[in-house]
Amino acid sequence: MDEFAEAAKKADRAGLAVMIHAIGDRANREVVKVFEELEKARVKDGKPAYAPPWIPHRIEHVQMIRPGDLERLARLGVAACVQPHNMILDISMIDKSVGPKGKWTYSYRDMLDAGVPVFFSSDAPVCDTSPLVGIHAAVTRQRKDGTPEGGWHPSQRITVEEAVRGYTIVPAEVYGRDHELGSITPGKRADLIVLEKDIYTIDPMEIADTSIDLTIFDGKVIYRR
Repeated sequence: MDEFAEAAKKADRAGLAVMIHAIGDRANREVVKVFEELEKARVKDGKPAYAPPWIPHRIEHVQMIRPGDLERLARLGVAACVQPHNMILDISMIDKSVGPKGKWTYSYRDMLDAGVPVFFSSDAPVCDTSPLVGIHAAVTRQRKDGTPEGGWHPSQRITVEEAVRGYTIVPAEVYGRDHELGSITPGKRADLIVLEKDIYTIDPMEIADTSIDLTIFDGKVIYRR
């Protein structure tokens, strides 16, 4: 960790964002400590404590994090890039390996409520590349066959709108490109899809298998079903 801490300090001083993988609760705690040390170093350098690079530092995965460390993460303004479909693949393994501590894993509801900038990715080729599969996972916390009934740690479910934002406007904001990407807004790039169903109103269990009717990239139709 000392080597990482030193590299992170150099990057922070140079105005570069630090992006690091952390999965377990101990790993996430140690990374949060490093980011707190960066804050102290800024003060020592005569800078405002909250003066990160032009895009925020981020942790990739954040699969298991304890509530206290999550609050620290939120205070620091560090972003979390998470992979909802990974959760579905990990349910049995987590139940077997950590039991009730699984309540601290894939805690998307707690992250959002704490104010952490949360955005989604696929982690391909480990998981399915489709954002619709990820949205289904984040909203239902169930496999496509409906198990576990009621959802896995259902208190951590999020809404369809929140999940869509996790694939669109939030990553654009985190990368400092929300002026041109992330929403269907006049003046932004015309990158969008048209779905066969309204995923905001259908049964969430249908989201993963919803077909794409049309894909527009940079204003040009590149796919039509």
